[in-house]
Amino acid sequence: MSIVKEFVDIIDKYVDPPKVYTEAGAYHILSSCVGAFVEMPDFKVNRPNTWFILSSIPGRMRRSTIIKYVNYVNRVAWQDFYENYIKIDKDLINQMVYTQRIDDGNAPGIADAIIEGNKMDINNFSISCPEIGDIIRKITNPTSATVNVDTLLSRLYYGESFNQKLSTRGEGRPRNIPSGQYVTMYSGMQEPHLYIKEGMSRQGLLRRIKVIYVKTNDLNMKDWKPPSMKGYKQIWYDLKVFATKRIVPLMITYKKDNLTPMTGVNDVHKYIKEKAKKVDEDLIKESTDYNIYQQTQWEYEIKLATLDAISKGKVTITMDNINAIQNFLKNTSKNMKDTIDSLGLSHIQLVDDERELRIMNIVDKYGKDGATSSNIQQAISSNKKLKLPAIELHKKLVDMCMNDLIFQLQGKDTLGRSKITWVSTKYKKVI
Repeated sequence: MSIVKEFVDIIDKYVDPPKVYTEAGAYHILSSCVGAFVEMPDFKVNRPNTWFILSSIPGRMRRSTIIKYVNYVNRVAWQDFYENYIKIDKDLINQMVYTQRIDDGNAPGIADAIIEGNKMDINNFSISCPEIGDIIRKITNPTSATVNVDTLLSRLYYGESFNQKLSTRGEGRPRNIPSGQYVTMYSGMQEPHLYIKEGMSRQGLLRRIKVIYVKTNDLNMKDWKPPSMKGYKQIWYDLKVFATKRIVPLMITYKKDNLTPMTGVNDVHKYIKEKAKKVDEDLIKESTDYNIYQQTQWEYEIKLATLDAISKGKVTITMDNINAIQNFLKNTSKNMKDTIDSLGLSHIQLVDDERELRIMNIVDKYGKDGATSSNIQQAISSNKKLKLPAIELHKKLVDMCMNDLIFQLQGKDTLGRSKITWVSTKYKKVI
């Protein structure tokens, strides 16, 4: 029985998350526990670190539940590996294992956890936050006190170094993270439209995070499990056995002095080449945001195929591994086109309402120095029809930035305090 199916069977016996969430959990376990010891030197993306975000309405989908069980397997596997194979002092093991799992949902917290882990010679981490939507929102929120969020996460995804400030406020000190980090993600958030805004699918980082959105009509009650049953506690024992008997032996197999190379047969290289070429051709024909989003999906095919090969103790990636992950890959992506289209990502909105026209006129009036939010609020407040509460005005300004109607400028006032203004895009080249 495959490791993915075995994990799904354990979970399905006791709880009822969507199957695609559980399968993603199994791949995440392989990625975070075993993938840390391998590389794919023949491919542009050379490490099998997966970044999954489970997305759905609150409640029924059991997002927090499945994340909890996946984290438990990861923790048990690493504890057993450190204690019985690496022979690390028991007093240090718990500290190391808990440092590896990052459950902080903000960028400075993620960076600080990695810096602390590096002090213990740890360079593999799992970002596992049940509600990570806020950090996704901050990626394109130009007025957030948190800055460089997208740069930090992109560098961690690729294992590159990072040395920048992550805040314009109290925590403005630089974070220094050396290259060579191996970071995976298995987190959750509510529906995509609450966090993913217009244009965000164009950003490189978000194209590399696999958002697995499950709608209510994807489920049916025949898979429903009651919240209590005799012997429910047995799940912890079953998961512990799975971790120690199935995952740890693979960790031991692939742990070498250097990273174990995973190579692909010729048919795999041909397949990936054709897949990458096809998405480029689709983009040239029609440059929609969905086609832009598809640009890097071949990365997940080779990562998941690598994990499938690892699960079978192999060091060669074959078409059997490519074929084995197709159903899962299809299920992770089936709602994404509708989701992107529903967000309006394929159509840049024109300036078609009176309020936007008024804001653009105000911003233009202030020239290349730009207007503050207070300037704009005061100017539109005289018209009851156009007046907006401060928080709604902020959202409108952010939307206009994303539609390239205006842009944000950060500077200092006469007292040296941080000052943010909104500027007409016609001044971009001037500034």
